[in-house]
Amino acid sequence: GIEPLLDTMFSFLRRKTDFFNGPDGQNTDVAVAKVNEVLQKHVKIQEDARRKKEEEIMKKQQKKMKLQQQKEEKEKKKKLAAAASAEDGVIEMGDDGFDVSSSNDAKVIEVPTASKKKDPPTPQDQNTKSSEDTKNEKESSQVTKNDDDDDDDDGPAPVGNGGTIEGKYVWTQSLSELNVTVSLPENTRGRDLQIVIKKKHLSVALKSQL
Repeated sequence: GIEPLLDTMFSFLRRKTDFFNGPDGQNTDVAVAKVNEVLQKHVKIQEDARRKKEEEIMKKQQKKMKLQQQKEEKEKKKKLAAAASAEDGVIEMGDDGFDVSSSNDAKVIEVPTASKKKDPPTPQDQNTKSSEDTKNEKESSQVTKNDDDDDDDDGPAPVGNGGTIEGKYVWTQSLSELNVTVSLPENTRGRDLQIVIKKKHLSVALKSQL
């Protein structure tokens, strides 16, 4: 504890100094008064520091409570505004989108379609319709005939989505690849060919013909 330290300090003052008797041989009352004066000084410093610390803690707590009250008031006003909007049939958008969970009062209004009774066709309408049907049949027959004429084309159909160069190569293509088939003599090996592939050019040749 602190007692040994104080005992050592006052023992030193008693043995090595005139603290207790004073420079003029006074009694010990002066020494006691001086010790009390210094002690009260540091007691005051300690009390002031403690009071200041407590005030800071209280201010922080009051500030925290004030912020909490403001937050609660804000939430309360928000709920009241949402309730008022719901009564007016308005749904407000929050941070997470529309909240339609409580809108059970929504009604679907069906609009009836007006049906009009058709009048029976007159003989004049029937004659007009027969004339139009005959005209449409003639046009359809003419289109069918033209299509048949197009189908009579004697030219060979392209292979795949490409074309054929007779005696040289056949090429086909799709969205992802291009295939070229080149006609070569029998027993042709890969080392007999010279192939050059460029960005806009493809060349396949026999080395013996270069």
